[in-house]
Amino acid sequence: MKLILKHRLAFGGYLVEAKGWRWTQWLSAILVLIMTISSLGMRETYKKIILDHEVVRCHLCKLEESDADDITEKPSLLAALKGHVFRPVHMLIKEPLVLFLSIYTGLAFGITYGF
Repeated sequence: MKLILKHRLAFGGYLVEAKGWRWTQWLSAILVLIMTISSLGMRETYKKIILDHEVVRCHLCKLEESDADDITEKPSLLAALKGHVFRPVHMLIKEPLVLFLSIYTGLAFGITYGF
């Protein structure tokens, strides 16, 4: 794996010359599929989510079935906005690594697809 990472440009050039440019896309798709399948069995590692699951599981064990429907309500619009909009913006502002990686990724995509 280190060999491929170290010489990926030469490997990509060889692949284009030997098989055609479409194989670079096929190789990417195959690698993404392998990584996705290998990550399906992984457990959650984010502490807040683990604790939330534990609380729900503990409540479900103690409550009757009629009361269990109250716990599985959908989150409000504000809660969804907090999780999906405000948290990433907060991370962009407070975490320099996230900010620099976002800038780098934006520049890389802009250069790649801008020409």
